[in-house]
Amino acid sequence: MTCNPQDMIIVHRVFRREFAAVLDLVRTVPDGDSGRATVVAGHLDLLLDLLHHHHDTEDVLLWPLLVERAPQHRAVLEVMEAQHEQLSARIAQVRTSSRDWRVHALSGAGIRLAADLEAMVAPMLAHLDHEEQEVLPLCVDLLTQEEWNRLGERAIGALGPENALLILASMQEGSPEQEWQEFVALLPPPVAEAYATHGAAAYQPYIDRLRSLQPTRHDVGAITDRFLAAAEHADTTTMRSIYTPDAVIWHNDGTPGQTVDENLAFLQMLFGGLKGLEYEVQRRHVTANSVFQTHVLHIVLPDGGAMDLDAAMVIEFRDGRISRIEEYLDMKALDVLMGAVTAAVG
Repeated sequence: MTCNPQDMIIVHRVFRREFAAVLDLVRTVPDGDSGRATVVAGHLDLLLDLLHHHHDTEDVLLWPLLVERAPQHRAVLEVMEAQHEQLSARIAQVRTSSRDWRVHALSGAGIRLAADLEAMVAPMLAHLDHEEQEVLPLCVDLLTQEEWNRLGERAIGALGPENALLILASMQEGSPEQEWQEFVALLPPPVAEAYATHGAAAYQPYIDRLRSLQPTRHDVGAITDRFLAAAEHADTTTMRSIYTPDAVIWHNDGTPGQTVDENLAFLQMLFGGLKGLEYEVQRRHVTANSVFQTHVLHIVLPDGGAMDLDAAMVIEFRDGRISRIEEYLDMKALDVLMGAVTAAVG
């Protein structure tokens, strides 16, 4: 009794590659670009459906067989089942966040979706590693090829014919030729024939459209939007990821430019004392590696009062990340703001 479980390695490869790619896409959709968000969210739906059916099939078909034939490994399988339950809750949260984001593509919703995706992907990757190390060797020894093939047929078949072809093509994309031919030889003949006839033709325009949405290193306007949205939501983690490690942040206050750590520490203090912050861009000029803009900061003070702060900003980029900011502020208004925040945070 033996089987070849290589197709699970191939599917796991798809999960690792495509969830990382879709996370990058979510982060770079410009605020309000619902057309781009709809395309990205559609691809995310496909990946989530595949992950759900992949796990559901293991729960229904695989774990019972392995428990029956190798009860001494029950503890390992119970861990796998528990991980599925935890991931199911995270998948549901990502679906909710994706629905909220895709309609209007608001930057705040995009930041929440990216955070929920990160919270799902990290334990998913650990689960995939665990499964490959602990479970696949059991499958090789304890399942026939026919029993193993039922897993893939059920999981991919649940997607429907059109989406199944897309997933098969995505599986082929990351596979060495010999590995792929060995996998195709195990497919039911009608599936292999349908894929050979229609798979690439369906997949290429689909994936070309999706990947055309990847920003180039010079899509600095979209990166600026993402940076400002992160500031509005006090998301210093995202802000740090957009800065180069050696970035300099300069203000017209007579002090030397800040390092990234100094800037984010200052902003964390500032964000902690405010009840709201919103950028209203008045004017923007974009070049290949820089952005100049004027904007008004609409601020809700600690006591609930409102104030506006006029500013101008020059942002320089290197390899798609912010390497320098020069920000010119109304210093009298800034003094009032800092006095209110300092009093509030003690």
